[in-house]
Amino acid sequence: HFHMFLTWVETHRLCGRMRVGDMQARPHQRITKYPLLLQAVRSWTEHTGTAQALTDMLVSVNSFLAAVNTYLQTRADQSSLRETAQRIEGYQLLEGGGEELDRVRERETERQRDRDRESDRDKDRDRDNSDSERDFEASYQPPTPSP
Repeated sequence: HFHMFLTWVETHRLCGRMRVGDMQARPHQRITKYPLLLQAVRSWTEHTGTAQALTDMLVSVNSFLAAVNTYLQTRADQSSLRETAQRIEGYQLLEGGGEELDRVRERETERQRDRDRESDRDKDRDRDNSDSERDFEASYQPPTPSP
């Protein structure tokens, strides 16, 4: 049902043939242009009080954009850190020599084979789902608007 909704939204005349991803990016793209607009207006403003107000707005908008960028960078850094921590958590210090190391190596090799088999099954399932979605898209007829 969600896929049908997306198709309907993306073909709706008010959406201007934009895809949902484009619609999500648009507000962020627009807000990054505000400083340019305020600078242009300020450069043509002759009244000192108005020019100062525009300068104050420009400082506020730039501060807001810097805060958004900092927030997004912090989230990206935290995500990267979590991924790295998850990879590291599986490692343990081995005490002793050869036999224990061989057992651990065998166990980890088998675990990796299991993960590879699971990954292959996921890829096959994704490919099957993709084929089903393509078949659905080819046969889907959007509802006709009533007058």
